[in-house]
Amino acid sequence: MKTIWFTGISGAGKTTLAKQYRSAYNPYAVMVDGDEVRKIINPTLGYENNDRFRNVETASRICKLLNDDGHIVLATLSSPLEEQRERAFKIIGRKNIFLVYVSCPLETAISRDPKGLYAKYYKNEITNMAGIDIPYETPEDADLVLNTDFFDIQTCIKTLHESLIKRRK
Repeated sequence: MKTIWFTGISGAGKTTLAKQYRSAYNPYAVMVDGDEVRKIINPTLGYENNDRFRNVETASRICKLLNDDGHIVLATLSSPLEEQRERAFKIIGRKNIFLVYVSCPLETAISRDPKGLYAKYYKNEITNMAGIDIPYETPEDADLVLNTDFFDIQTCIKTLHESLIKRRK
């Protein structure tokens, strides 16, 4: 496994978990955050399905490039559709990805709203929120499910670390 791919709705805790995991267990891992990829590499992309697909594809290619250079990558992308995750698997290689579904109820994600996206959505300033007006397809093939509503961050990253150790054996 070379890429740990965190998927989930906005506010579930993908980026928080990845950063905390890196800090606690793997400071040399490289972060590839979907929001940063969009902002820096794909600034013209929005949140329509085609744009999300292109952003996932770009992030996947970055992960593959970094993996091929020997880096462990922590990829944090909503990647709400199975088709998007399948594209990542095809580019990176399924055996090279450890898929983590970061789960929490929509109500919890809305209450967290770290980027203010839900507030903007409910003010009709943005559309295409995964889990609200576009579907979030729960991955059936996740290697690990972390429920951030039920478990605290430290428990989640410890569970992730233990799961990765078991996977290596």
